[in-house]
Amino acid sequence: MMALALVCAYNRTEHKDVQDLLNRTLTMVSNGFLDKQAEGNGIIGNIYSTGLAMQLLLAAGKFYAPRPWDCTQPVAAITAQHLQQPM
Repeated sequence: MMALALVCAYNRTEHKDVQDLLNRTLTMVSNGFLDKQAEGNGIIGNIYSTGLAMQLLLAAGKFYAPRPWDCTQPVAAITAQHLQQPM
């Protein structure tokens, strides 16, 4: 959730040094999420946090580009699970 707020802060600030810091941070976080997705066959963190990680990856595309992201892989991994919490 915090990374989504950082994307908003990046888009709103005009201070170059703050943008550079946020750029490095968001690049590290979004690439880390992509690494976790590759390791977990689509799951990022755990089955319940994958949806939030997907939201970040949708919002932060310019921070991990040109690296590809397969959105269908985590969706398939989530729908294949028998979730115990209906939320």
